[in-house]
Amino acid sequence: MSDPVDHPDHYTQGAFECIDAMLDTQGVQAVQNYCICNAFKYIWRHNLKNNDQDIRKAKWYIDKYLELTEQPSEQSVKIDSPNEECFFIQSRDGNTKYYFGAYPQKDTVNND
Repeated sequence: MSDPVDHPDHYTQGAFECIDAMLDTQGVQAVQNYCICNAFKYIWRHNLKNNDQDIRKAKWYIDKYLELTEQPSEQSVKIDSPNEECFFIQSRDGNTKYYFGAYPQKDTVNND
C-alpha cells in the first residue's frame, strides 16, 4: 500500500522516485529550492485540504532540504547522446541512466 507522505505511488516510476530523478537531473540546489516551496505550499493550505497530512508532507520536504544540506557538494553528471533526438543522463553514482527522447534503435544505445 502507498504511503501518502513518504512514498506516494504517483511519485514513483518503477524503482525511482521523482525526487531522486530531480536530484540527478536538476542538482541539489534546485531540489532544495523545490523542497522549501513545497513545504510552504503544504503549510499554506493545510487547514483547507488535508490538515495534519499536509503538515507531515511539509515536514518531509523540510527534512529532505536538511538532508541535502548535509550531503557533500554536487558532482558533475555525465550526459551521453546517441543522436540529436535523445540523450541519457547518468546518475552521480554511475549506476543509473535516465533516458529522454524518442527510444533509439538497439544498435545506437551505449551500454557502458
